Amino acid sequence: MKASYVVTPHDPGEWPVVITDKVQRILVERGPEQVTDFNFPSNVEGRKFNVRCYCRRMCNGQGSYSLMVNLFHYKKNVIFCFCCSLFDFVQMSLSSASGYSDWKHMYEQLSAHEKSPNHMRAYQLWMDFSKRVRLGRTENQRVIKMEVERWREVFKRLVYVIEFLFPKFGVERKEGCII
Repeated sequence: MKASYVVTPHDPGEWPVVITDKVQRILVERGPEQVTDFNFPSNVEGRKFNVRCYCRRMCNGQGSYSLMVNLFHYKKNVIFCFCCSLFDFVQMSLSSASGYSDWKHMYEQLSAHEKSPNHMRAYQLWMDFSKRVRLGRTENQRVIKMEVERWREVFKRLVYVIEFLFPKFGVERKEGCII
């Protein structure tokens, strides 16, 4: 993503204050978007966000992993944790409305946040909800499916009633007439 300033639905600063189930589902379906090709602005100390924070090295030095998906907010020059912003009910620095921008202590804060129980819970909720959305097993989808089935049954009964009443009133079906 190449831009100097972009407003995106993946930008937590642009999310509504109250995140409804519908908005939450849309954000989870789209998933987080990590901005990598962007000239991040510096703070007054000359420090800025580094894309290396998207992935972490394992303790033994092999490979990389990330239990955290940071989202950069263009206007405020802060980062947010995607899953904590959506699923955490305890406001921490990376999930609060103000975000996190202490670039000097960023690595320590990210490491501590990633290991926190609230983040682990929010991450698990995100993964579970994401899986349910992919498989079509969210509560809303279940309700919609039941409603579609109910109306299908109503229309079937209407067709049976019409087929039953046609001969009673002396109305004959014309050839090729499909009900």
